[in-house]
Amino acid sequence: MDFWSWAFSDFRSNALRGVFAEYLVALALDAAEGTRVEWDAYDVSGPKGLRIEVKCAAYLQSWAQRGPSKLVFSGLSARKWTTESGFADVRTANADVYVFAIQTCTDHDRYDATDVDQWEFHVLPGNVIAELGTRSISHATLLRTSIGPVPWTGIAAAIAGAHADSGPSGHRKGERDV
Repeated sequence: MDFWSWAFSDFRSNALRGVFAEYLVALALDAAEGTRVEWDAYDVSGPKGLRIEVKCAAYLQSWAQRGPSKLVFSGLSARKWTTESGFADVRTANADVYVFAIQTCTDHDRYDATDVDQWEFHVLPGNVIAELGTRSISHATLLRTSIGPVPWTGIAAAIAGAHADSGPSGHRKGERDV
């Protein structure tokens, strides 16, 4: 407990908050058994082998701030790595579904990362991320393109909807090439 308290008790830390967001998504999907694999190509294994990438942002940080942070999600694509061939030459979107977790609290005195009511979630199919062709996405773009915001209790349904909403052409159903 002393080590945990010393090293991992500040949920305003970007790295720890991100891992906690992954855990929240895994819990919502009833997929939190076992041990997290830190360097996998995606963060959570969902129902029927669905690959889920979790990205996290927050308004409050562990350092002194002049104002709330702008929400930007990065690392949307990566080079896959295998023991046989090493890193791939090209970056790709490596998940079927992306979940964007936002810790919404803007008051340091009320901040409680373990309170799921202080979180909102946005969901996008992986093929939409691939079509965007960028390594990061702003909060404004996320609001225009995602399913969400959804509360923690709605994550599983939003993920299922995003996966079902993804057509074979790589477009969301109803979209087409122009």
